[in-house]
Amino acid sequence: MDKQAVGIVQEFLKMYYAIGSITIKPNQIYLRQFLTDNIERGIRVLESYIILNNIAVNNCFEHPIGIMLRSALNDYIVFAFYCNESKVNNIIDYDLLETKIKEQTLAPLNKYKKDSEFVEHYKDFYNYKDNGEIKTFNELKGIMKKAPQNAKNYNDRFLKNVVNLWDWYSKYEHYGIFTPLFYKENDNIVRQNNSVFFIMQNIFYSLMAFVDMGADNIEVNNFSENIVELFKRYSEATYMEVPTTL
Repeated sequence: MDKQAVGIVQEFLKMYYAIGSITIKPNQIYLRQFLTDNIERGIRVLESYIILNNIAVNNCFEHPIGIMLRSALNDYIVFAFYCNESKVNNIIDYDLLETKIKEQTLAPLNKYKKDSEFVEHYKDFYNYKDNGEIKTFNELKGIMKKAPQNAKNYNDRFLKNVVNLWDWYSKYEHYGIFTPLFYKENDNIVRQNNSVFFIMQNIFYSLMAFVDMGADNIEVNNFSENIVELFKRYSEATYMEVPTTL
């Protein structure tokens, strides 16, 4: 990534930090925590990417960068998948989205003994009081398989692109016969540029979800307009296609 593109990402980070703490009513607690984690992980990945990009020489950090980007792309896929599945008349039903996120959040509890220390901490963190049976499935792996069809069903061309990037970087998870190819691939910088854009987009969508849920400290119009303009400049700097509307 060249200096101009890095500068634009730094602008994005400054715009985010200028928002301050997001304040909303204590409704939809699972979705609120999911969005908070989504944003914070994305911000950390962008900050780490800038540092590694500034000190990288001859693709020496290609492998850790790929693994890092994959994790943030994973967040994009899960969020987009559930948003698409929660649409009613093409508008996201946040109560339905809360239900789906809650099921996904609590599903891992079934992997551990009910009286284990981990489960108790997990329940305390989410203030989980329901004594009902927690669903025994974890849909996360299934989402990655279903995401391409989900993107097709909802005409979500961005989700399709993110799935392709995530699939490429999934090969970075384990060293193998293909690992040396990652350092020689001519399109590495293109994939990185595209991934960084989608991570910024995921953070933006998460912030806008907070607005829809009642956050009152984000100036929507100016913030949205500035983000769209920033994305356009990023596309010009990296020669990638970016939507004119979000």
